[in-house]
Amino acid sequence: MAVSGSLARLAGLDPETVRCFRLLGGHRGPDIAVEAVAVVLGCTVETAARCGDGLVAAGLAEQVTPAHGVGVRYRVHPAVAEPARRIADAAGDGEALWQRLVEWLLAGALAAGHVISPYHRTDVMIRFTRLSPGVVRLPSYDAAAGWLEAEQRNLAAAVAALAEGAPLSAWQLADCLEPLTHLWRVPGLRVATDATALRCAERVGDEARITRALLRYGETLHHHGELAQALGVLRAARKVAGRRRDEWGWAAATEAMAMVAVDLDQAADACYLLRGQRHIFRALGDRRRAGLAELRLADAYHACDRYRAAREALRSAGTLLGALPAVPDRYTRGLLLIAQGRLAVTCGARERAARLLFAALTAMTSLRSSHGQALVLWRLAALADGAPDLEYARLRRAHQLFIESGSREAGIVAQLLADRCPDHARGTA
Repeated sequence: MAVSGSLARLAGLDPETVRCFRLLGGHRGPDIAVEAVAVVLGCTVETAARCGDGLVAAGLAEQVTPAHGVGVRYRVHPAVAEPARRIADAAGDGEALWQRLVEWLLAGALAAGHVISPYHRTDVMIRFTRLSPGVVRLPSYDAAAGWLEAEQRNLAAAVAALAEGAPLSAWQLADCLEPLTHLWRVPGLRVATDATALRCAERVGDEARITRALLRYGETLHHHGELAQALGVLRAARKVAGRRRDEWGWAAATEAMAMVAVDLDQAADACYLLRGQRHIFRALGDRRRAGLAELRLADAYHACDRYRAAREALRSAGTLLGALPAVPDRYTRGLLLIAQGRLAVTCGARERAARLLFAALTAMTSLRSSHGQALVLWRLAALADGAPDLEYARLRRAHQLFIESGSREAGIVAQLLADRCPDHARGTA
């Protein structure tokens, strides 16, 4: 169907459906949930679905099959995407519709964060001017994780679109994406979003925001295996935090640098860096971060073959994390189970290792964490002695999940597949 013919059909549609078309046309992301359409247009979900279906029937929009099989989503038809954007930009309400959609995304990110990472300190300067902050309700972990998985492309697109004209808003939205840390399904988006957040923080010129953006970006680069670049970014974070006399930021940056050092085969240096950070976090009253620092110290001790010290650090981490309020950080508790299981494997306590690692797999599966599940399967492969097919299956699945999460471990596991299962590796080449 010709573009002009499709657009001519707008004249025959009711005003609310035409408004829906302007919303879809001005959207920077790939698609929009029908619930978002309803909130942005100020109508019921049933009316929003009628508008979306009307645009589909007119050849002006498409109904999208959700990646996770939940909900109804719409996007402007690719054949009219460019003129739809021009129509939205020229409309008197185009900017207002876009701003309402941004606030819907921000409200959802905040709601998800309250469920998944309630310990995250959000920017106190966030203001809603067009919608209520409570417009998105995510009452459970599954609801919050599902919303983030469905909206991550839209969230990243909104951050990128806001960066030029509204850097503070872009930074605030990006900063609210902390709960997405282990839920990203499009790895490149995480890197791009955190890089944009850093540029926006620098444009705003607030060193507290710059420190947080540097920390997030450095940890993301580390996750993706850009070790040298990550180290440089984290050193910059520590420098800014030191200049501000921000003990928490300085300790967090030092801790992240230590974990990069472990991957650079500098575990002894990592132990040195980490020993002080747990005490700083304890003195600041942040028991969660103190427990995480102990967990990371255990990883460094393990890398140095100091297994008794690793065991003591894990015991301390368990005490600190166990004393926190109910389910404050389920992901870190899952990481604790993995570290305990890994140490048990190393020390030959195979039954204990299996019990811990299968508990960790259950936890990471319930958290919908690709990276967490991959870490467990990687360690479980070591418990498949005498069953090469089982070892291969676990490593292969771990490799797929590491790729999905964009993790640096994907290369390590790929080499294990090639070294330990050459026949299988050739068969899947």
